[in-house]
Amino acid sequence: MAHELPEEHDPETGRTGETEIATSEIRDGHLMQLPRSIETEKAVLGAVIVDNRLGRFFAELEADDFYHVPHQTIYRTTQSLLVEGKPVDPVTLFSALGDDEKRLVGGIEGLNHLADELPTTANFDHYLNELRELSHRRAMIQAALNIVEEGGKQSIDTTD
Repeated sequence: MAHELPEEHDPETGRTGETEIATSEIRDGHLMQLPRSIETEKAVLGAVIVDNRLGRFFAELEADDFYHVPHQTIYRTTQSLLVEGKPVDPVTLFSALGDDEKRLVGGIEGLNHLADELPTTANFDHYLNELRELSHRRAMIQAALNIVEEGGKQSIDTTD
């Protein structure tokens, strides 16, 4: 049976589907998939860019709570600016990024897109909870995979 892979994030349009399943890796011929929602990640980041007061909830998150690597980079930079007491907006974020990071996040256009596409900050709690839930599910899957892998390394003594 063929696996249909989800539509990937299009950096040109910034469009993706709702909650997607992302390919993690192939282990022993099985396709491992991890839950994610690029739209939810964008909503959390965009909300903080639009309303810096929501940044107080960032302390509850870690970069790995974001699946999409550019979003991890934006999170780390946003958190750093907030800790330093600096404002967070597309311009300050762009200025704080290194050259490689600027390309990774899609430049100033990518950062502007996060703020411009946010429907509302009123649903921030929902987005934040969904982001945490998806991160937790990925962590559980990874822990289970690690247990299976470690179990496969163990030799079983069948003599009594």
